[in-house]
Amino acid sequence: MSAVYEVNNEAEVVLPLLSHLLEMADNYRRSDSPHQAIEMYYELAERNADSFEGQEARCRLLEIAEEYEQADMPHEARSIYERLLVEQTDKE
Repeated sequence: MSAVYEVNNEAEVVLPLLSHLLEMADNYRRSDSPHQAIEMYYELAERNADSFEGQEARCRLLEIAEEYEQADMPHEARSIYERLLVEQTDKE
């Protein structure tokens, strides 16, 4: 599917791109490519923290960390939690 965006200002371009990137990360996650999904979620969460997509990316990362915990993969879960915590404290 192709979309045409009329460029009147930067926000009109950025918002569809963020939405598209979040969708791509979700597709990676569904196709059992968690590492690619995680990196894309981090990029969205860190670079666009105040956007809807950035906040959704943080939620997805927390979900993945919880899945790792349930799968008895505490080191992977901890890595996500710690990176999110560092990001949060850097914002303050």
